[in-house]
Amino acid sequence: MEKWFDQDKNYILKQAQYRFRKQGVSSMVEIAINSYLLKSNPLGLVDDFVQDLLDCKNPALQFLYRPYELLAGIYRLFHSDNQLEFSWEGRSHSEIFTDEWKNQLDVWTMRMCHNTLLDKIIIKGTIINPSNDHLMLEAAINKIIYQTFCIKKNKKGSLIAA
Repeated sequence: MEKWFDQDKNYILKQAQYRFRKQGVSSMVEIAINSYLLKSNPLGLVDDFVQDLLDCKNPALQFLYRPYELLAGIYRLFHSDNQLEFSWEGRSHSEIFTDEWKNQLDVWTMRMCHNTLLDKIIIKGTIINPSNDHLMLEAAINKIIYQTFCIKKNKKGSLIAA
């Protein structure tokens, strides 16, 4: 059972991450497609597969919700202070945390797509085979995430730095 206070930074951050989930996962798919095209098609030649990637308007995003939540948990682990800072910009803490989280998620996704096969896994699970059972692909994404951030779970299921 989690105990949160309404003005606890981690509570506000977790809610902001949850509200941003669909947009964040969509951003991950876009980054994966761009990374794949840069690595696998540097000349920009358009064949049927590339056209399908570029034309895909509704990828199956549900496949990435659990990896997204894992990344969100890692972000909260790395930014675990609960002291709210005064906002001089006139924006709410939720807006500020959402923007910071969006930027960090994009950076992490680009880095993982560049250094691993994450882009191919995301494309396979969201566009190529959206209706298949994705347990193996999800396990592969989680493995990449755990290795990238040197994170593991303790016996209670909480994330800890390895």
